[in-house]
Amino acid sequence: MLALSDPVWNLLQGPYGSSQYVPEMLNQLQAGYDGEIADTLYWEELYHQNTLYTCTFAAVPYLVDIALNSSDVGIRADIYNICGIFEAKNYNPLHTKVPLEFARDQIEVDSSVAEYIYEQYRHAIVRLAQMTEEMVLYAKEHEGNIGKRYVLAAAAAFQGYRSIAYMLQSFDTGDEYTLDCPHCGIPLYIWPAEQSDTLIVYDKDPVHSNSLIPHPIHPGLLDHRGSDVQWLYEYALKIEENKLPSHLPYLIGWLNCPICNTPIYIWDELMKMADGVRKYTAYQ
Repeated sequence: MLALSDPVWNLLQGPYGSSQYVPEMLNQLQAGYDGEIADTLYWEELYHQNTLYTCTFAAVPYLVDIALNSSDVGIRADIYNICGIFEAKNYNPLHTKVPLEFARDQIEVDSSVAEYIYEQYRHAIVRLAQMTEEMVLYAKEHEGNIGKRYVLAAAAAFQGYRSIAYMLQSFDTGDEYTLDCPHCGIPLYIWPAEQSDTLIVYDKDPVHSNSLIPHPIHPGLLDHRGSDVQWLYEYALKIEENKLPSHLPYLIGWLNCPICNTPIYIWDELMKMADGVRKYTAYQ
C-alpha cells in the first residue's frame, strides 16, 4: 500500500484538489472507526458527486485492512458497501495498469507509482470479494430490502458485474425502473402492478399522473440469459431480497414502446444506461 507518510498523497487528487488530508483521516479510522469521520472521508474526499478520484484507489486498501481487522460485523459491512459503490463506478477495464483518472486529473506521478496504487486497489477488491458470503448472510438476517440491494450491488461489483451493481444502486428501492425508448426517446416508467409481482410500463410518471394506461411487459426466461443474470438471481434468492427474484424475468423481458410501438429489450437498455453514466462521470 502507499505509505500514509508518502508525499505522493499531496499529488493525488480528490474533489477539492490535493488529497493531503486523506492519510490523517485513514489514521484516525485505524485508531478507532468513527462513523462521522468515515462519512466525511467517503462522501467528501473519496467519492464526491458520484466521481472516483486517484486518492480513492490509494485509500481503499487501507479501508479493507480496517474491515478485515475489525471484529464488528457492522463496520465490515459499512466498508464492504462503500467500496462496492466505488467499484460499481470504476470504468477502467479489467486489465488496466494506470487508471484513466490519473490522466483525467493530470496527476504528475511516475507511471510505476500509478500502476502500484491501482495494483494494490485491485488486490483489495479481491479481498472484499472473499467477504461476500459473510456479508450476504449478515444482510439476510439484519437488513431490510434496500440494505440487501446494496450488499447485492457490492457483491456484483466485486464479481466484475459493475453495470449491474450500478443499476441496483440507482434503483435501490426496487419499486420503479426508468429508461428512455432508444427509438423515440420517450421516458418510460416500469412499476409493479397493484398487489402483484408483475411489472408493467407507463409512458408518464405515475407519481404525477392519474388515469394512466398500463402496458404489458413480456417476461424473459432466466435460462436464456448469461452468467451475470444467473448470478444475480441466485444471490437475490440467497440474501432473501423479496422483490428482485420475481421482477427479474420482467427486467430481462421486452415491451413494445407505448408511443412508437418498437420493441425494447429492457435489460439491454438498463445496462446501456448504467454504463453510459459510469463512462460519463469517469471522464468528467
